[in-house]
Amino acid sequence: MNKIRSYTSVDLAKILDAAEECLLQATDQEILSESKEMGEVPEAVAQEVRAMLLNGLMQHKKTRLRAAEVQHSLLVAELGQRKTILPGTPTGRKRLLEKVLQSLAALSPGQPVMATVQFRMGSELTDDEVSQQLLQMSQLGLLDATPDEEEED
Repeated sequence: MNKIRSYTSVDLAKILDAAEECLLQATDQEILSESKEMGEVPEAVAQEVRAMLLNGLMQHKKTRLRAAEVQHSLLVAELGQRKTILPGTPTGRKRLLEKVLQSLAALSPGQPVMATVQFRMGSELTDDEVSQQLLQMSQLGLLDATPDEEEED
């Protein structure tokens, strides 16, 4: 009666290692002649191997792309859930904006804080513009989730 031996992963790894060693020791001519003896066309085999390797590479890149897409989706969802509570009055919002701009200026002394063209060289911002700037700063992580009580007027 024949016994069927079950191979462990260690056994299979040893077999693959031995095959690899055999291939590494064989010359190109030996490999080509053996391939021809088996009825294979070396150029066709080379194309098959090339296609298989390119396919594996593409699958790897797609896996990385999918992981990046998942990460991006999570970050977008997190931004969408972030709640920004601005001071209730226009004066409080303007004070908060001034405070944030001053703290940004303190981070880089000697460098002017470059605000967008919306600041129009010193002319007054509307309350909507102030609120919009604060919301954008919040999305960038420059504001706390809740305003300081002193900001509420």
